[in-house]
Amino acid sequence: MKAVMLAAQAIMLGTREVIVAGGMESMSNAPFLLPRIRSAKYLGDYQLIDSLMKDGLRDPLKNVPMGVFAEMCAEEMGISRGDQDAHAIRSYEKAATAQATGLFKSEIVPVTFTGERKQELTVDSDEECSKFDPDKLENLPPVFKPDGTITAGNASSISDGAAALVLTSTQFAEKHGLQILAYIRGFSDAEQAPEKFPTSPALAIPLALQQAGLHLKDINLFEINEAFSVVDLANQRLLGLSSDDVNIHGGSVSLGHPIGASGARIILSLITGLALKGLNYGVAAICNGGGGASAIVIEREKTYRLYEHEIGHKQ
Repeated sequence: MKAVMLAAQAIMLGTREVIVAGGMESMSNAPFLLPRIRSAKYLGDYQLIDSLMKDGLRDPLKNVPMGVFAEMCAEEMGISRGDQDAHAIRSYEKAATAQATGLFKSEIVPVTFTGERKQELTVDSDEECSKFDPDKLENLPPVFKPDGTITAGNASSISDGAAALVLTSTQFAEKHGLQILAYIRGFSDAEQAPEKFPTSPALAIPLALQQAGLHLKDINLFEINEAFSVVDLANQRLLGLSSDDVNIHGGSVSLGHPIGASGARIILSLITGLALKGLNYGVAAICNGGGGASAIVIEREKTYRLYEHEIGHKQ
């Protein structure tokens, strides 16, 4: 999301006319690190470090997994294991329905590659939301503390993915005959103590709305990144949102959270939701770790619509 915000700023300043902004993450290929190997220390042991944990899933300031802070949020706000499991089930149900009805076809670009047995494979649908077994959810053990509430089922999965958006000025789009899907109306960042990161989106969203000259009541749909179910539940409660208006086609619990891609992905999902429902304004927000969060306000271009009976035929 920060890449999209920086691209928007460059276009607003007139230093660029068109920018492709987004990100990617191949979490399954994150390497192990062997520090100090170049120092030629021949005596003693070397320790392998999991770069996925060190650079992505562990808070760099407190040096603890982000899930520990999510557990603290759940305890402080009284969000139970049952609440989180119910949220996860809804997330998977929404994502599975969207996939089954072809609603993701306008968002997913098919990728063809050569498999391990030299056969050509094409991925044209999300793989995560088809793996869910609700009957196993309640029996999953907590991950971050023995009596905790967060499990592999109500947290986002280790995922690979990429997302990108094309940003231009209105003048550039009109000059080159490009279809405008939506407008960026405001964006902002917010920060608090690292252990408070799960609720930082609730701070960033009002700041972005203020920049856009809008109020919470003006917003039709929200995308709040589901790093953990508790993150979405906590921010819904703090902002007084209806769950019917948040992550309407599922979120990162059911679709995965490839860290560098999720910000751009939820913006695209927000635009798709607005276009399908013919609504005007949406907000996407994501926590960044370290106590930070970013939020962006989107307005749908009035002429851009998607229809469920047609979208299955579009690529």
